[in-house]
Amino acid sequence: LFERWAAVCLLVGSAREREFSQSIAADLTELPFVNLVEQTSLHELVAVFSSVSVAVGSDSGPMHIAAAVGVPVVSLWGSTSPRRSAPYGSQDYVLASAIGCAPCYKRICPGLGTLCMEQLCPDLVANKVAQIWNGGRSVVLP
Repeated sequence: LFERWAAVCLLVGSAREREFSQSIAADLTELPFVNLVEQTSLHELVAVFSSVSVAVGSDSGPMHIAAAVGVPVVSLWGSTSPRRSAPYGSQDYVLASAIGCAPCYKRICPGLGTLCMEQLCPDLVANKVAQIWNGGRSVVLP
């Protein structure tokens, strides 16, 4: 996305996402990004989302905040179901696991680790973002 559109990634989240955001930041050494994890209140998050063109995230409060301010959201679904709570206005940008046990609604997987989320590979996410930026038309990035 950076190479094609000069997209800059903003990472947001709470202290629970600190370790995960650090692993993402370690992978982004060649690309520009801004790490706002643990640096925004909910009110500030509204302002952050008001300034972006697309949001990507799992079933969470911030995902719904992004949708509420009118940002298209590529939502990632593993153990929960988009049928129950896909972000308003972004139902066409849902990526849900096809694994047989999803949605299980369990916070901790009893046997498969994070396989349901691992199936949602970066290429799938990038293509959904590209679809949004391409006016809703499907795109397959090289």
